[in-house]
Amino acid sequence: GLAALCEVAAVGEVIGVRDLGFALGPRINASGRIGDYTLGAKLMASDDPEEALALAQELDRYNTQRKDMQTGILEAALPEARAQAEAGAKCIVVAQEGWHPGVIGIVAGKIKEELELPAFVIGSYKGRWTGSGRSIAGVNLGHHIHQAVEAGLLLKGGGHAMAGGLGIDRARFEDFRTFINSAASKDIAALGGRPAYDVHALVSV
Repeated sequence: GLAALCEVAAVGEVIGVRDLGFALGPRINASGRIGDYTLGAKLMASDDPEEALALAQELDRYNTQRKDMQTGILEAALPEARAQAEAGAKCIVVAQEGWHPGVIGIVAGKIKEELELPAFVIGSYKGRWTGSGRSIAGVNLGHHIHQAVEAGLLLKGGGHAMAGGLGIDRARFEDFRTFINSAASKDIAALGGRPAYDVHALVSV
């Protein structure tokens, strides 16, 4: 299975960290995000070269679909995200019907990286609104999601300091946006008004 996936993903004989993170991993993961979540396990368990190749090709197609979905949502979300940041928001919250829940977390991460602010992307699937968030150091997203659940702003939610997920009623979007912006604003103020960064080394040039 792994050999077939390397062939489809054009990975050479020597597999590096980048291959694992950007070529093989995303393909194994793609079907679970937007399609049949069993395909990755079937691929890795297969000892039939023909079956493995067919599965690898299917995973590759799913990965292409995932990237197309991700690009479309990001292009739709960024203008609103930038507008919120320019208006002084300390946590970005963007939502739209039809955004697939399998890729909104990736998009939230992209928005967080560009704007250096915590970000939530919320989409609907089969009538249910779900969101995924990514944070910056110093803003404990999981804690604030838990607070929002306790306050009745969310139907469900959880996570850790840097990421979390939630379920929400459409009527509570603005209430949640107000709450999470207030919480993030206090956290960022405690950091001196700017994001925190972990410095691993100092380099002189």
